[in-house]
Amino acid sequence: MHNPQPEGGGISRMAFNIGLLLEENNCNVFYISYNKIETVKSVKNQYYFPDTDPNSDKNYLFLKSFIREKQISTIINHISTNELYSGILLNYDYGDVKILSMIHNCVLNHIKHFAYQKEYSLKSSGNNFIFAILKSR
Repeated sequence: MHNPQPEGGGISRMAFNIGLLLEENNCNVFYISYNKIETVKSVKNQYYFPDTDPNSDKNYLFLKSFIREKQISTIINHISTNELYSGILLNYDYGDVKILSMIHNCVLNHIKHFAYQKEYSLKSSGNNFIFAILKSR
């Protein structure tokens, strides 16, 4: 559900390598992305949703038709922790199609590292004076 970038590493490389493994086992593999990134080279069997709104009815109808035409039995969602982009898979019915979700980090990562993310955000936006105020008594 995102541009697979095997040279980029991380979850993109994992998704691409799983695709290669499935192809080696005589499975048809297709990649669907929300928008084409000009700086990223498309891979074989790369398709794009027609609308930039991830959860539009237009995208749902496209995916439903794509599943039927390509006889898709399983979808691997590699941005599963992103509610915005996973909504199209969670909020619609695709019959017997299995949806497998890949999770790159701990599901609680956003909660566990919340303080560090806020600290970085404050420091990088030039608001690190707040930390001096917080240390005062």
